[in-house]
Amino acid sequence: MSALPIVALPSPQLAAVAPSWQAMRTAIAQCERVDEIKSLADKAVALRAYFAQSRDVENELAAMRIRLRAERRLGELIAAEQAAGRLAAPGGDGRNQHGGPSSATTTLGDIGIPRDRSARAQELARVPAEQFEAALQTGKPSARSIAALAPPKGSAPASRTPQPIDVQPVLKTWGTIRDFAAAIKDESLLHPWGWTTHPGIQPFQIAEIRDAIEVIRRYLTALENYR
Repeated sequence: MSALPIVALPSPQLAAVAPSWQAMRTAIAQCERVDEIKSLADKAVALRAYFAQSRDVENELAAMRIRLRAERRLGELIAAEQAAGRLAAPGGDGRNQHGGPSSATTTLGDIGIPRDRSARAQELARVPAEQFEAALQTGKPSARSIAALAPPKGSAPASRTPQPIDVQPVLKTWGTIRDFAAAIKDESLLHPWGWTTHPGIQPFQIAEIRDAIEVIRRYLTALENYR
């Protein structure tokens, strides 16, 4: 029996059959079996093809992201199963990572996963989670481009220990500006005995203060726009 052709559906019908992407993400995260995660990834491939032919760009991209998440989880599970000796590692010496003999009789071929797919999935699994999620949001993500972000196999992961932030310079600057503003708030301080008539103040210092105020103004404007 030949496969039925995929036909484009009107928008209301398409919305009705669109899967719950969040539910699929949850299923991927909770999946613990290689064969099951492979099935989810294959389903996402079919869904992408369906939505592409239906010209539903939003759901097509969602299906692409689901497929990549499933492939990444596939890589994690393959690596874990091979390390535990439950899945034969291609090119291995018949021993698991703990040095003991591997009793695995199941191979990647038995569950229909080519070696190149396994290798790419494990590359995706080595990409740091933050980088992986960020890459998913850039245009039309691909397994090849995201896998390229993976560190070399066997290298130690980069430290993610947050660096302490030294707030003292900020507090000191803020306090100096605040105290200066408070001191000149009363205009009577400016004359005749105020700081502008003090013999120690030079014209170039006044000019530098004016320049500094302009820099501060631009900084505050940029800060307000950023927030």
